[in-house]
Amino acid sequence: MPCSVEILLKISTLCITRICFIWAKNSTMVGVRIKFKIERMVNTMANVNKDALVDSIATKTDLSKKAVESVIEALQEKITDEIRQGNKVTLTGFGTFKVSQRAAREGINPQTKAKIQIPAMTVPKFTAGKALKEAVK
Repeated sequence: MPCSVEILLKISTLCITRICFIWAKNSTMVGVRIKFKIERMVNTMANVNKDALVDSIATKTDLSKKAVESVIEALQEKITDEIRQGNKVTLTGFGTFKVSQRAAREGINPQTKAKIQIPAMTVPKFTAGKALKEAVK
């Protein structure tokens, strides 16, 4: 049975599991190993934007989309304000938002190959919590 990666990536995870075992059986490969690799590729391809997140939370909580969107915006504003002041924001089990200092360094302009000085800067940083890390494993 001929099988291309593009076709497999466009099919849902359930279908992929079935097709993968058929393909693995005919190709004399270990089906379980291929199944997990393909499922990981499919699962990492999804990109959830703010609108999709609002829709999902509104459906799950029976709240209006407007209410959910305002809560998400308030959370985003509050986290931004706190880390702007240099505070650390910890959501237990999810992760920690904080500010990190990057030192000044020397870099190279890729077009001209000239050495340039990159200034020191303050950047936001997120560290995943234990529960999030375990859920993603």
